[in-house]
Amino acid sequence: MTDLLILSLATWRITSLLTNEYGPWHVLESMRRWVGVSYDENLQRVGSNVVADALTCVWCTSVWVGLVVGILYGLWPVVTIAASIPFAIMGGALVANRIIGNG
Repeated sequence: MTDLLILSLATWRITSLLTNEYGPWHVLESMRRWVGVSYDENLQRVGSNVVADALTCVWCTSVWVGLVVGILYGLWPVVTIAASIPFAIMGGALVANRIIGNG
């Protein structure tokens, strides 16, 4: 059960990074632009291809991130959990921050 919680929080955090955040030096924003994500006149993100479309939707991207995390866990469970812990901690901190209401 602990593994599932860690992997779930990590999947959510990675998905959020890929779809919503700029990242350090705007590297994640640049990556989205590179694959074809742009903005319309209402500043809504739009994709110019299937990958770009997926990166405009948290639900869509979480399916693929969850699939990759699940496969990696099936192949290398200890390594996947170890690599997921920092993302899970960040995710937990963000959830706690939203519950408390500081952001």
